[in-house]
Amino acid sequence: MRKKFKLLALILICITALTACGQEKAPTRIQTAETGEDMKVASATWFMLITEVMAQEDVDAFSNYTENEADRWADSAAQRYEMTNGAYIRVEPKIVAAGYESYQNALEQLGENVTPAEFDSEGMPIVVLEQKNPKEAIANIPLKGSLRTGSMEIIFDRNLNITSINTNVDLTLGESMKKAGTNTMIGMGTVFVMLVVISFIIRALAIIPKLQAMGSKKETSVDNAISGIIEREESGASETVDDGELIAVIAAAIAAAEGSNPASASGEGGFTVRSIRRIR
Repeated sequence: MRKKFKLLALILICITALTACGQEKAPTRIQTAETGEDMKVASATWFMLITEVMAQEDVDAFSNYTENEADRWADSAAQRYEMTNGAYIRVEPKIVAAGYESYQNALEQLGENVTPAEFDSEGMPIVVLEQKNPKEAIANIPLKGSLRTGSMEIIFDRNLNITSINTNVDLTLGESMKKAGTNTMIGMGTVFVMLVVISFIIRALAIIPKLQAMGSKKETSVDNAISGIIEREESGASETVDDGELIAVIAAAIAAAEGSNPASASGEGGFTVRSIRRIR
């Protein structure tokens, strides 16, 4: 019996070990030390290009690229900045353009004389590389200006493609609270305005049936008045009805149809029926 238990335990251990080996993933290129140094060099290079070489004319040209032109530009840039291990760090022109615009927008908050916080022995900015998961790595270049500090953030995917370039500004606690409060007020105000608009729409929808009922009521009153006149004509009662009564009935029917009032005895009102002519 003990031998059976030992054999069963040995089998379970082997199955567990094989399962663990099957789930283990080979390290990606982004996880190697050599690749990390390459990403730092690429980040510093693109930082210098965006902050010192590029201009708005380049961004405008990127926006006019076709898909094929953008691919050729990305391939050419990747081959120009080939890494030490033969790998290519690729970036689309639209990513570079977005990085340039983000940096230009941050300059107003950073202030004047914006430079990297630290430089290495070769005069290149210090890059801090952070990897939170195997799928991407984040390169940060700390910045300092006359008003605030910040950083340029460059994100790499597992294939060494740059997927995002963005400049962040470090805000004080008061500024962060003010910004959060402003965003909250804008959000709440937008919701309040939409609720008011929806309430007006609901009220408008409730008025439509009433308008339809008023229209049908006017048509019914006109039809009843006309029917009454026709019945009197057919029954011969018109001989006993004076023109004044007939005029009053017709005026009331017209007023109900037009939504106006007939003229009063003093001459005030919308219209006056002066004569009636029968058509045989």
